[in-house]
Amino acid sequence: MSCVFCVRYKAAILVFVLPHQFLPALLNTIKNEVLPDAVAVSLVKGYLEIDRQDGTLRTGAQLISSELNITCAVLNGANVASDVAEEHFAEATLGCSNETQSLTLWNLLNSENFSVRTTKDVLGVELCGGFKNVVALAAGFSVP
Repeated sequence: MSCVFCVRYKAAILVFVLPHQFLPALLNTIKNEVLPDAVAVSLVKGYLEIDRQDGTLRTGAQLISSELNITCAVLNGANVASDVAEEHFAEATLGCSNETQSLTLWNLLNSENFSVRTTKDVLGVELCGGFKNVVALAAGFSVP
């Protein structure tokens, strides 16, 4: 429903926060309705597609960018959603390849309680988000 809202009202910033398995179908639904100068921000975790013909890999942000033909940034951090909602201090990294769009997103997201650092390394931010979860699980399993 929220994506229908974005498309109907011609949103310039699309934020993707959904389980990774629903991403391809959603993109197929909205791909002809997105503004050409829009920017996407992905908070999708765990999407990695393998092309069966040539063996290449594609992340969620890469899929969003290619399907919608727009820049896709990634926001990632070691945060607990309830802490962010209760305005406890939190930090995140925003990976965005377009400097102008990065500044716009930083101005939108950064606040006194939510510190956002930026980098042009979209892929690094996205992959480190997955690695962070693996390390957290390993640490949890190793503690007696």
